[in-house]
Amino acid sequence: NTDCDDSDPEVWQTGTFYIDNDGDGYDAGQQEVCYGATIPNGYAETTNGHDCDDNDSESFGPTAIEVTIEMPITTVCDNSAAFTLTGGSPAGGTWSGTGVTNGTFNPNGLAPGFYQITYTVAGDGVCTTTGSQTAEIEIENCTINVDELDAYNIRLYPTFTNNHVTVVGFDLKEAVIMDAHGKRLNTVSLINNNIVDMSSYAAGIYFIHVTSNTTTQIFKVVRVH
Repeated sequence: NTDCDDSDPEVWQTGTFYIDNDGDGYDAGQQEVCYGATIPNGYAETTNGHDCDDNDSESFGPTAIEVTIEMPITTVCDNSAAFTLTGGSPAGGTWSGTGVTNGTFNPNGLAPGFYQITYTVAGDGVCTTTGSQTAEIEIENCTINVDELDAYNIRLYPTFTNNHVTVVGFDLKEAVIMDAHGKRLNTVSLINNNIVDMSSYAAGIYFIHVTSNTTTQIFKVVRVH
């Protein structure tokens, strides 16, 4: 008695079917269809559940978010200042673990050793489920009395920094900061001073030549944001 499309003799009735373009038995919603003797391709009467990718028959259910961590800082001193954790992907996740508060890591008060931290990204509950990844931060004991060092030993810490490094040793004279290509950038006197300020340099790799009255040592330092 009714024709849903009187201009096409092949179709005449309407029905609501599940959308299933890839034919995997999972649907991408429902739609009212004008059809004829058989249900048209791309639709189904039944469904096994929601399809998160109706163009790929191999992908239909929710998948875990793939999370990666590429942390620029993995070793810090026990007396270093708190710093913001970065390197988690995709963006928008949260950090957790010992020493972690609101996305920052504070080594103060923690004993030397390895600490595991976790970066978690929440899923949408439909097509993606929560994913997480872990990484380790090593805390070194940098509170060293100069008297504990021998006359030929120089120490520099931390080797990953976003502001400055500290040099410890006997009869220190100067520190020469060089870029990764060996270009001299600055010379800092270490007489009555054991701090080398790196805050004005761009993120990257640097070499610091530290000279005392008895020896010279070269340290690789990574300046992070």
